Amino acid sequence: MKRSNESRIFRGSLISLCLSLVLLPLMIYLREIGIYIQFGTPPPFIGHKLIEYILIVNVVISLCFIIKSRSLKSIMVLAGVFVLLARSIFYSFPNPLWETEVTTLVSPDNSFKYIVVETGVGHLYKLSESGLYMTFITTLRTDDGYQPFANDAYKIDWLSSEQFVILYAFDVSSEEMDKEVTISIE
Repeated sequence: MKRSNESRIFRGSLISLCLSLVLLPLMIYLREIGIYIQFGTPPPFIGHKLIEYILIVNVVISLCFIIKSRSLKSIMVLAGVFVLLARSIFYSFPNPLWETEVTTLVSPDNSFKYIVVETGVGHLYKLSESGLYMTFITTLRTDDGYQPFANDAYKIDWLSSEQFVILYAFDVSSEEMDKEVTISIE
């Protein structure tokens, strides 16, 4: 009985490890080309960073079930913590000083949805029809973490469903919308 349970745990851990080792590089590759996997439509949603962190934790846990040596398990846990901390620092984990604000923009004919995620800097994404991924379009820079979309200091001039102009205030003291970004999706 004990042998069969160990065998099942070993097989489950091995399958989990293999899946994570396939999905993690795939997600990193997709992120590098500007496609972000997510579950659900913002807000609330499970974003690509959280999914990547879960996969990293899954690799560490699976390896801990597969490896028998306690010292190697300790090294795996430390390596996992190091990787998570390094990713948080080097790949811009949202700054805790700024809250994340999400604004949804819908084209006039309701054929496309765009998402602006503001965490000190605004990022514009095109949301897929399924809502399972979003494609990065551009960064909307502001002064000192100002969030014009959260503060309703923006205007959209729609030229078509995939072409529009965003006017927004650069900082809190702006009397007018002094920044302009033209978006054209091919």
